[in-house]
Amino acid sequence: MTMSIDEALQIAKDAGFEVVAPMDPQKLTFMQDVRDMCEKNTCRQWGKKWTCPPACGTLEELEQRLLRYQEGVLFQTIAHMDGAFDYSGLEEAGKTLGAATTKLLDVLVARDEDIWPFGNDGCFNCAECTYPDEPCRFPERAYPSMEACGLMVMYVCRDNDVPYYYGEGTVAFTGGFLFNPKPE
Repeated sequence: MTMSIDEALQIAKDAGFEVVAPMDPQKLTFMQDVRDMCEKNTCRQWGKKWTCPPACGTLEELEQRLLRYQEGVLFQTIAHMDGAFDYSGLEEAGKTLGAATTKLLDVLVARDEDIWPFGNDGCFNCAECTYPDEPCRFPERAYPSMEACGLMVMYVCRDNDVPYYYGEGTVAFTGGFLFNPKPE
């Protein structure tokens, strides 16, 4: 089963994302510097998950895999905070993003689509990943972060005409998915 870009955008809207826009896979720029940030333990997940480096593949492998897709959807949840240290606001937006991502994956997996999903911080389907001792429990639902794929989120947003910054007191949590549309 395949979908059109309009169907894909509607699926993302229905999942509960605040911002939904088309994403052109050909505009993705794969950057070693971004992957290097992962390795330097910026998020402390390097070597701990199937969806994080090095398990998710080399930068070259990811570029080859991702550029086979023709269409994409970029989505965001915006955290509106009451100050720089409003951790509850960030936590709430993270929960909203997680719930929307789960809902989105439920629909896409049920449709049996060939997709490549991205999360904001990578896969959190399991409380503890099986990496490296056992295979992934849910490979059809697993998703890396954009950064794990060597993508700078603010550049992906810029190159697809989606804001990255929404003003003081906000943080945008950004994800997306790539797919091949149904033939015309």
